[in-house]
Amino acid sequence: LTEPTDPIDAAIWRNAFLTRPPLASYVWEIAGWTHKSSMDQSLWKPVWFVLSHRFAFFFKNQSQSGSCRGCLYLPGCTMEAMEGSREQGCTYALKLTLLIPCTPAANARHKRTITIAFEEEATQQSWINFIQKLPLPEPVANPVKTPSSAPPL
Repeated sequence: LTEPTDPIDAAIWRNAFLTRPPLASYVWEIAGWTHKSSMDQSLWKPVWFVLSHRFAFFFKNQSQSGSCRGCLYLPGCTMEAMEGSREQGCTYALKLTLLIPCTPAANARHKRTITIAFEEEATQQSWINFIQKLPLPEPVANPVKTPSSAPPL
């Protein structure tokens, strides 16, 4: 994975992935239990989530000393409301297609799809509201410079 282009987002992202800070170090807008799917949706794991700044952070439990297990960068993601995992008791879900930021040299963004399931519609709606109010990510800068004498493309 590569980090977001916004310097503040990049610092938060690096901190989450490199130092795995405990839950107590986060200030959040929304927190609670949800279920996160594996890539092929064959396995669902309960996770404690924290929505903060422009990220969803995931923890094994809600212990204040528990370390961050992962994070999702949410700006620019697309959402699709869908049925949840009935086996897990979650009737609501969101399929998120995330833009994974790349380095400016790559001049692109990759996509990753993840499904989050909720026991209550209100929790699903809180995620939707949180994501909808996020600003779009900064465009990736084009690293190719054209000489001033060259004609424009």
